[in-house]
Amino acid sequence: MLLPAPLRLLAADSTIPAPVNIPALPKTASGWRTGAKVLVYTGLTAVTYRFGDAAIRRFTQSKLTAPERDVSRAISHLGEDRYAWMACGALTVAGFCRRNERMRHTSAIWAGGLALSDFATGRLKYGIQRHRPSSGSAYNSFDGPGGPRRHTSFSSAHTATAFATATAFALAYREKRWVAPVSYGLASLVGASRITNNAHWASDVLVGAAIGHLSVRASDWLYRKVGEGRARSKAKKVVAF
Repeated sequence: MLLPAPLRLLAADSTIPAPVNIPALPKTASGWRTGAKVLVYTGLTAVTYRFGDAAIRRFTQSKLTAPERDVSRAISHLGEDRYAWMACGALTVAGFCRRNERMRHTSAIWAGGLALSDFATGRLKYGIQRHRPSSGSAYNSFDGPGGPRRHTSFSSAHTATAFATATAFALAYREKRWVAPVSYGLASLVGASRITNNAHWASDVLVGAAIGHLSVRASDWLYRKVGEGRARSKAKKVVAF
């Protein structure tokens, strides 16, 4: 039987390597590890809320000098949402102008993560209405959804934005070992600055970091699923042709 032209070319090319089967981590093992991480992080956040928030606030506010406060305020600007969106937009334009798939991937999951993060933190802020440490209230002061919408400590949007940005670059450039430590290091500095600025409790920052990280993870998963769907659709069209 005469093979179609594309298949004849593939059959004739002896340089094409045979598929390599790389053993994948069993889904059950991967699921257990993820579940364990979530439980540990949730426990750490709960312990911080109950035993650490007030103590950490007292320590930071009593030890910080005026120059250190100025540096902390400057670092905090790195987590502002408007700057992240501006940078993401610039990266999107650059990616399309240069036809750089890596840039387009980064900007796509970054934008998706920022959108999810903004939505989640906004809902939490006005649904819980936790008093900020700067208000002078206790760490466990909440107004709830029926409150005056003045207290929006939980969770930290600056930290969520910083960790969304860090995760986007860490995922897109995962083969470069220095990207993840630098990205998450800067994001952690933003989170710490929100505590030293007396704008958030430590548990607010931990939850904000988790929201930012998970938002981009979800965005990256969706991006890859859409890409796989498009690839399958193109493959079907080629076969039909």
